[in-house]
Amino acid sequence: MRSTRNTAQTPAMDRKAAINLARVGRPEALGGTVADPQPNAKTAQHHHGALESVIYVVRGKARMRWGERLGIHCRGRPR
Repeated sequence: MRSTRNTAQTPAMDRKAAINLARVGRPEALGGTVADPQPNAKTAQHHHGALESVIYVVRGKARMRWGERLGIHCRGRPR
């Protein structure tokens, strides 16, 4: 499946939607890619609604934060 840029963009990141309402017709399905983000790139605080979030890191490392005050986090890196 080819991804599309039909998604909100964040400075220093090239975000592409792979699975979303427009592509699969299901509002609860969301998946995408971020290709070659610049070092220390950050997305603004945002909410995905009632979805589970997944992070898969191919190269480098990433941190995902969530919770009312973003106090919960996980780190991702290639395995």
